[in-house]
Amino acid sequence: MKKTVTTTLSIALLATTFLTSCDKKETKIPAKVSKDMVFNTTISEVRLGDGVPLNIDVSVRWKIQDFEAFSSQFDSPESYDSLVLATRESEIANKVANQYMNVDSVFTSQRHQFINQVKGTFASQLGESGIEIKEVIVSNLKFPENYTNAMEQLAMQEQELERIRKQSLIDLEVSMAAKKQAEEDGKVTMAKAEMNAKVQKINAETEKSIRQNRLAP
Repeated sequence: MKKTVTTTLSIALLATTFLTSCDKKETKIPAKVSKDMVFNTTISEVRLGDGVPLNIDVSVRWKIQDFEAFSSQFDSPESYDSLVLATRESEIANKVANQYMNVDSVFTSQRHQFINQVKGTFASQLGESGIEIKEVIVSNLKFPENYTNAMEQLAMQEQELERIRKQSLIDLEVSMAAKKQAEEDGKVTMAKAEMNAKVQKINAETEKSIRQNRLAP
């Protein structure tokens, strides 16, 4: 009888210990985080208005301002990164990108405008009550490989055309300078010829005058 009671008490004690352990696990509060957190990610397949996809490399520095409210919803900063930031970043990036209707402009003239708009929109819309977004860095825009290859070839062609245009201008300037020099040389030659003709005329007149003087009685 005593053995049965002892066994029953042991089982009850083990059950109580197990339940207490489970309760502790369920109510475990994440360690308080006071430092800034950084979430690095590549947002894939962000579509521009013309349908061309981009990959955007982004770093977001954020901080928990209300830890009690945060810990009631998330187990850790990493869970907030994956459950909230990643999803929200993709949604916001696609909304911004859809406003740009031409991939060529984003690749060239509107690149900085696009990056600044992504950063500004992230900074204003990623956060929420108790979460502060402190900094957003867009480190890279990656365009489709076939597009970048085509743009590189086009850039090389434009550089070659520009080189040809510059060389043509140089050749034209050299030709005009040579022509001008030839004209100047021609003027000098003509001036010399005229001077020689005048000298010869003077010499002839002088010689004629001398002969006439000799023949005079």
